[in-house]
Amino acid sequence: MSRSSLPAPGPQPGTKFGALHHRDYRRYFALVLLSATADNIEHVISYWVIFKAFHSPMLAGFAVISHWMPFLLFSVYAGALADRFDCRKLIQISQGLFALASLAWALLFLTGPARVARGGDLADPRRRRRDRPAGLAAARL
Repeated sequence: MSRSSLPAPGPQPGTKFGALHHRDYRRYFALVLLSATADNIEHVISYWVIFKAFHSPMLAGFAVISHWMPFLLFSVYAGALADRFDCRKLIQISQGLFALASLAWALLFLTGPARVARGGDLADPRRRRRDRPAGLAAARL
């Protein structure tokens, strides 16, 4: 038996990370990386602000659980949607919803109407209104 002169199977030399040679994939990769980074930064900041505003580890833990529970509950349904509809539209809709949720958090933390009144009641429902801290809006002044 002699050895054949056929090349060994496998990737061509110099084609590692071949997907990055495609302009559209590079753009997609960069935007997904940016979105994931922004999402993680937003979560760290929001959990920290919740803890600093209310000094309640329970409320901070509830914020973490309330973030991840929808992923656990709706991931199967999202997979079914991805099988039926255009994935590009679903990604655009989900990114728009992420941006909307981030803007809602920013609005609540910066303007303050629901910040202490609602969260303070969750942390300790027996606290009276006059005993509540002034919150982040007053701390900036």
